[in-house]
Amino acid sequence: MVRRQLTAAVFSRVSEFMLTQARDIERHRFQWEFLNHSPHNYVESLAKYQNADGGFAYGIESDFHLPLSTPMATSVGLRYLHAVPNTLKPEIVAIKHLMIENALHWLIPSFDIDRRGWPAVRSEVNDYPHAPWWNWDPATKQTVIDNSWGNPSAELMGYYIQYRELLPEKQYQDFIDATTDYALRQLEGKTEFHSEHEIYCYLRLFKALSQNQQNRIRPRLTAAIRQLMVVDPAQWGKYVPMPLHFLQHPSDNQFEISKDILDKNLDYQLDRLESDALISPSWDWGEDGEYGSFWDTAKVHWTGVLTLRALQVLRNFGYLNLSDF
Repeated sequence: MVRRQLTAAVFSRVSEFMLTQARDIERHRFQWEFLNHSPHNYVESLAKYQNADGGFAYGIESDFHLPLSTPMATSVGLRYLHAVPNTLKPEIVAIKHLMIENALHWLIPSFDIDRRGWPAVRSEVNDYPHAPWWNWDPATKQTVIDNSWGNPSAELMGYYIQYRELLPEKQYQDFIDATTDYALRQLEGKTEFHSEHEIYCYLRLFKALSQNQQNRIRPRLTAAIRQLMVVDPAQWGKYVPMPLHFLQHPSDNQFEISKDILDKNLDYQLDRLESDALISPSWDWGEDGEYGSFWDTAKVHWTGVLTLRALQVLRNFGYLNLSDF
């Protein structure tokens, strides 16, 4: 069977949105990955979201716009920096590594010893535009996101593993080993899974683990995906975890996600781009909340994030061939 392809005409329409309406991070990454521009502007755009203390902020996670550093925003900043290959020009890689080192150092004193992980955000999030689920509750001293330990702690440990050479001191190496083992035991102890976002974080950690460690948690991740993944195409327009939310590349599929359901999900994403030339978010902040009016801005940011992600996945699975354009 001949695989469908994103056409040049559709790509042109998508490009217009990405170049004129997406925020700086997604625009520069689109130009780098799809238009053969230098990644330098992408890395520079990320630097604007990093505070002098090393943490990330300023709405890099577009559902909260706190200017103070938080572990959640820093996990997003590290994720975006990690996408920059070490095979690029040495000066770009050096900037990347310095930004990552600063972020990892900022996270250390932010670690909650009792939690044995990081809180997602801080109480000041309430003072700035944010989605309702990012509201910090003074009674529980956390957000609802913090009900799931792994979000963002599991993902953050993945970056500590992958960049552990940036923190060579013994106390940091011991911290990495102990907290990684705790993260694995947290997942191994679960039989029911309630947060797809926690599993996304564990999947990012998974890529950083040794083969033995991957073997330890692969059965739990497979079970989690089986429980959480929505395979009914009629539901994919809602805020649900679709198959392609659990992997970005064919090589990521170590968790028994069927090729048939992946093909259907890829066709669904292609259909959306052919129809609208963008992927808009399936959620909102509600009209009655304190910051509901700010959603119009956040929605455009998220549309850039989701549209770029769709292009990346379609390219990775062979539905988009840049040599055709």
